[in-house]
Order: sequence, then C-alpha cells, then structure tokens
Amino acid sequence: MGEYLTRHASAGDLGSLTATFFVLLALTGLALISTWLAFKDVREHKLPGTVVRPAWAASAVLFGSAAVLSGEPSRLLGMAGGAVVLWLLYYLLRRVSRGALGRGDVRLAGMLGTVLGFASPWHVLWATVLGFVVGGLYAVFLLISRRAGAADRVPFGPAMLAGTALSLVLV
Repeated sequence: MGEYLTRHASAGDLGSLTATFFVLLALTGLALISTWLAFKDVREHKLPGTVVRPAWAASAVLFGSAAVLSGEPSRLLGMAGGAVVLWLLYYLLRRVSRGALGRGDVRLAGMLGTVLGFASPWHVLWATVLGFVVGGLYAVFLLISRRAGAADRVPFGPAMLAGTALSLVLV
C-alpha cells in the first residue's frame, strides 16, 4: 500500500492526487471503525451490521474511485475478488464451526477483503494468515492466564482487524 501511495502522491496529476486522498481517507476511516469494532467485539461479542455494511460500502466507493482515478481499474477486480474470497471462506468456516464465527465476522471478512484486494492478492493471503495467528495467540493467552476456559467464546474480529493492519503495514 505504501508503494501505491508514494507513486501516486508524487505523480503530481490531479487524478493521482485525488486517488491518494481517497485512499488515505479510506484508510483513516478503516482505522477508526476498526478500533471501535474491536472494542465492541471484545466487550459484547458483536460486530454490528449497521456499522460494517456502511463501512464496507464506503470502502468500496473510496478504493474503487481511487482505482479508476489512478488509471488502475484492474484493482477493481482485486477488490471484488478479495471480498468474494474472504466472505466465502468465513461463511464456510461459520458453517463448519457451527456458529463459532458470527455473522459479523463473515460481513467483516467481506469488507476487509475489499480493502485488501485493492492492495494485492498477497495482502489478502497474509492478512488471513496473520489474523488466524493473532487469534490463536490471543486464545492461548486467555487460556494460560485463566481468563477463559476451553468452552468460552473468543471474539475473532479483533484478530481479523489486526491481521489486516499488519498485512497493510508489513507486506
């Protein structure tokens, strides 16, 4: 993502500068919404659709506009592919886990797939892997510290969001 921002911020033409602004606006919004969603999921085990769906739409509009304005419409396919792949993966995981993942996790996966797909397929892959690693480490921490037992539910949204943030920063 940094390479995209650097390249288009330094291009100097109106389309590239506007695209850079849209991406920065979308990332700022994502950071704010992600923080709120993480706290909400930890406290209440909920990722409300009334927040995730509009954030997903706003992300799609801002990143999609940036893709077109920067002359990289192929990123639209990446966005759609990322959204479909992650939504479907989490939907199937929800089905086979008999509800261990909530509907909010599935919606959030679609939204994050849109954002990550804009960056690259590698971001989608690494965010998913890192999300499961962070989630697993958090669950182990809760078990070792006796803050949760084997039968307790552990919110997964914060791990998904952390995996996304790590992927966007590190990959």
